[in-house]
Amino acid sequence: MASGLPAASPGRAAVGSGVQPPSSASAPSRAVTFVGGASSGKSTLTLALASALKLRGVDAELIPEHARTYLRRAGNMSNYLEQFPLFIETCRVEDETRALHSLCICDSASFVNSVYFFHYSAQPRTAAERRKWDYHYRLMHELARERLHVFDMVFYVPSVIPVVVEDPTRWNADETEQVGSAIEIFLKANSVPYQTLRIASR
Repeated sequence: MASGLPAASPGRAAVGSGVQPPSSASAPSRAVTFVGGASSGKSTLTLALASALKLRGVDAELIPEHARTYLRRAGNMSNYLEQFPLFIETCRVEDETRALHSLCICDSASFVNSVYFFHYSAQPRTAAERRKWDYHYRLMHELARERLHVFDMVFYVPSVIPVVVEDPTRWNADETEQVGSAIEIFLKANSVPYQTLRIASR
């Protein structure tokens, strides 16, 4: 088990649901992830770090933010349930890459889907819709918590860079800040040790 992060116990919502993330128990490598809202600089940081480590002979591999690839292929999500195949595919990419390399540098992480689930969800209009949404949100939250042990180090990157490029994973500045703050709240609520990275003033 990776050190430094708590291993969440299996959530009740996942039991018997038929939705389980891929197992990563046998992965021998270590993983570092950078999380935050869109345009926070995660992709730039992770690419630079992975490249620098490779130049020094480290068997390091970059895992790009899979949500961007997924949404470019599938288009914008119209239903919160689409977060589940995105989550499962992100888990698969993380685990397959960890099985092949000694160190993985992750641009975002599978557990962030819990925040995306909440962000993308329209407010339920009926009591029945609310019950359905509550069930699936609890399920996604528990599945996300079960992924926390995958990462040896977590870096939180606040959203301080203006959103200037449009793509399916980028929102306006207000949304970007809200999502970034929600990710930090998730880390704190689940007692995840993390370091905050900030752009140094000149």
